[in-house]
Amino acid sequence: MQTRGIHSILAGAMLWDLHTAVAAHPEVASKSKIEFTIDRISIAERKMGSLGTVRDAWRKFRRVIHWCAALAYQSRAFKSVFPQLPEIGYVGDVVIVDFLALGRTFLAFANEHVDFPPGQRPSFWTTQECALAVPRQAGWPDAHTLMGGIELGPEFLTTASDYVVETDRLNRDWLVSGPRRRFKIARDLKKRS
Repeated sequence: MQTRGIHSILAGAMLWDLHTAVAAHPEVASKSKIEFTIDRISIAERKMGSLGTVRDAWRKFRRVIHWCAALAYQSRAFKSVFPQLPEIGYVGDVVIVDFLALGRTFLAFANEHVDFPPGQRPSFWTTQECALAVPRQAGWPDAHTLMGGIELGPEFLTTASDYVVETDRLNRDWLVSGPRRRFKIARDLKKRS
């Protein structure tokens, strides 16, 4: 269960990164560059997120990728999925309606930017529009909207900009380095930093 949870967050982070890249950094706005960057950063930080893991996570959760992205976003931005703040009245239905609104934002983006295999129709799990029973209050967190640029830090953009050079080098070096290439990349990253 823990591994599936990590995979769902990885898949969601990919869609969120793609959304942020399309909005703010079109030069790195491709699924391949996002996968590549998550892979390289996971190597450098010794975290789960290899290229194979990321692709597997995307494949498993693609049909509900927008909900995974909402989970990843709220986890990172608010340190909790469904953040609850009882002292200011941000609890219950309000939290759920905000999460659903965020998921629908990612769904609209996914409908435009996520490619599906030919002949296969995307079957997203959707919800009906829900209206807040009480008006929004100024002190509530903006958990229903996306704040720009949270995920794509300078290390992400630097790594993504190395995509073409690095992938060309990997293609050339494959016969020499074979499956050990990840360790070679990790050593190269350590030397650079």
